[in-house]
Amino acid sequence: MNIAATNTHFRSLQREAIWLFIVSWLPMSFFVLFSYSDFVRPLLGCLPAFLLLVWQNWQLWRQLHTNHPPAGGELFPNLGLANWISSLRAPLLVYGWSLGMLRFQQANIPWLAYAVSGCLMGCWLLDNLDGWVARAMRRTTLLGQRLDGSMDATCIGLGSLLAWLWGQVGVWYLWVGLAKPLYDLGLWWHRRVGKLVLPLPPSDARRTQAGVQMAFISFILLTPVWYPPATLWASLAFAIPFLSGFLRDFAVVTGRMAWRFAPANGSLPNLPRWLSAIAFLTRIATVFLSLWLLRSSLGEPFPPNLFWAIVLGLLAILQLLGFATRLVALCILVWVGIWTHGTLNAPLPYWAMLAHLLLLVASTYLGGGWLSAWSPEKGWLNLRAGETKPTGKR
Repeated sequence: MNIAATNTHFRSLQREAIWLFIVSWLPMSFFVLFSYSDFVRPLLGCLPAFLLLVWQNWQLWRQLHTNHPPAGGELFPNLGLANWISSLRAPLLVYGWSLGMLRFQQANIPWLAYAVSGCLMGCWLLDNLDGWVARAMRRTTLLGQRLDGSMDATCIGLGSLLAWLWGQVGVWYLWVGLAKPLYDLGLWWHRRVGKLVLPLPPSDARRTQAGVQMAFISFILLTPVWYPPATLWASLAFAIPFLSGFLRDFAVVTGRMAWRFAPANGSLPNLPRWLSAIAFLTRIATVFLSLWLLRSSLGEPFPPNLFWAIVLGLLAILQLLGFATRLVALCILVWVGIWTHGTLNAPLPYWAMLAHLLLLVASTYLGGGWLSAWSPEKGWLNLRAGETKPTGKR
């Protein structure tokens, strides 16, 4: 290894990182300077995002020496496009949090909710884009893997906190945001006291759960298209399988539970037959309630709207065919929420509206099950862009 070249590359990386820090602090500066004439409130509102940005910048700075291929080798002379994309998620998240706190303090500004939702979804999209760029340019690095590891959990954590501050969910929903930090803390403690920590087996469920949770927070809670008590029920339905997945994985890696779900060849497992049957029945029940909602909406006192009715009917047909079931279920959730103004009071009875809501949540997790025509979202959610097999990473 050329020591002189390595030192030159490291100094070049440090200069590039400083420029990245300057770019990443611009959203925070803009918010503090232009949001209020009073500087104290925005500074206090930005405190969690400020600490996050300091932590992310520090992690990048201290990990610059790992800007080499995962298997080892010489340092690359620059961070590369993929690491820039990965690092810029932090300021985007900071900007989203800052706007979210502005809405918390001045809730009469409607566009802020859409801006916050856009920032969080932008973070999730960049999370997929950076890996694809790294593999396409053959610049995968150990630094990129370490930067990428915690951003999903950070997005979910800050999103769940904003949803609680806005009154969309109960305080218990914060456990969704704390799941990953508590999981890592538990593993750290087990290693520290010398207890058994096994490798985490591969599974296609983890990215599905993270992707569905991010979509729920961004499109349903923070837009917002649904309001309490609908969001209280929906958040419970979204949180139970998410938290159960973390508890199961922790039990597996600490030796308390045997892993029985991944096939021996490491390929992506399909749903068990009984679960595929439940997914199919859920899909059919969702279609029935969607059509009932469509029929009831054409009578009084719920005013008819031909455009909304046609769109809901088309979505119900796609759901019946099992065409991109998860994506269509999410679209129906958003569409019905906007149509009914986020309530469960009309046009169906309360129990039917609640059942429709919960069945749609189940479809976003389970997919189409039996006789599904097309399920492209399974690949989008289960694999990072450019990956061909799952990993055992949380």
